[in-house]
Amino acid sequence: MQLSLYNYGAYIQGEMNDNEFHSHDCIQVSRAISKSLIHMANKEVVLEVGKVIIIAHKVKHRIEKNQWTNILIDNECVVGEELGQLLAGKEYCIVEEHEIIKKLFGDPKSILSQINENVREEVKKAILLIATHDHNCDLLEIAKEVALSPDRFRKIFKEEIGITFKNFLRWQKIKRAFTLLSKDPHTKLVDLAHASGFADQAHMTKIIKETFGYNPKNIKNNL
Repeated sequence: MQLSLYNYGAYIQGEMNDNEFHSHDCIQVSRAISKSLIHMANKEVVLEVGKVIIIAHKVKHRIEKNQWTNILIDNECVVGEELGQLLAGKEYCIVEEHEIIKKLFGDPKSILSQINENVREEVKKAILLIATHDHNCDLLEIAKEVALSPDRFRKIFKEEIGITFKNFLRWQKIKRAFTLLSKDPHTKLVDLAHASGFADQAHMTKIIKETFGYNPKNIKNNL
């Protein structure tokens, strides 16, 4: 499995096999090498060759065994807003080659390194602060730093990013865990959990399995 992590997303390429139902706190864009099947909670979606599926955040799904290229895009990414417009409130949509898709698959590093400039300044500042704290921070601390009351900050953050501050922080911890693991695949999972800001290994395992349909050991063994 090839895994590349960026400021506002991740690029994953390889064979997806035996994954369980899961959902992400970000948008997923997927392309398979051959005709494939994606299982949703109450339906099955056929993805023809040459088509790409965009899956909204928090939508439970499972993808069939195949060679896949999956791009996970944080909602605050520069193309997050455009992808949201394509989804138009739906759980998923299937598209032919589109300018946004060409950008994503052509130069993911560039796209996934840029924040959406339309995001409110307080929220952009909060996101940068969270990164400098290695994602070990709480809402009260960040709200104070951006000069907003906790309730106001919580509301604005959800409106701007589309997910709660708690879920955003959880996703950042997952990305940090994978970043550390890609640098040193021999890292013990218990050490990885603590370094990434999780309470313990069991908590990290639970969250990663809910997010990817695999436990961290499976992912570690395939990096």
